[in-house]
Amino acid sequence: MDYKEAVDWLEGNRSMTNLIPQDPFETWQVRIAEADAAMTVQAYWIVKARTELANLEKLAEAFGIMTTASIQSHSGHWDSEGNAGRTCPACIRTRELRDSARKLWAEGVGEEET
Repeated sequence: MDYKEAVDWLEGNRSMTNLIPQDPFETWQVRIAEADAAMTVQAYWIVKARTELANLEKLAEAFGIMTTASIQSHSGHWDSEGNAGRTCPACIRTRELRDSARKLWAEGVGEEET
């Protein structure tokens, strides 16, 4: 089962009605329901796995950005004007990277940004 078929199953567009043999007729509907339920469970896990994989990719990207943002090209931020790095290009870039990583993290985990 591929992702498109899994989505069709979850939307109720697929059924095993024509694939389950009618004999014995007394249990035919039960066997169809069981087969449909099994296929729906399989579809659920396929869709869930794809969603979680996309989230993991976002989290990995966020982790990579945070690692990059942690590496400074200089050791100190003291300046005679007392800016403490507010005007430092490396620090500004680091803040931008960390903000983008926080957004990716929120998307990957499914939480609101803080």
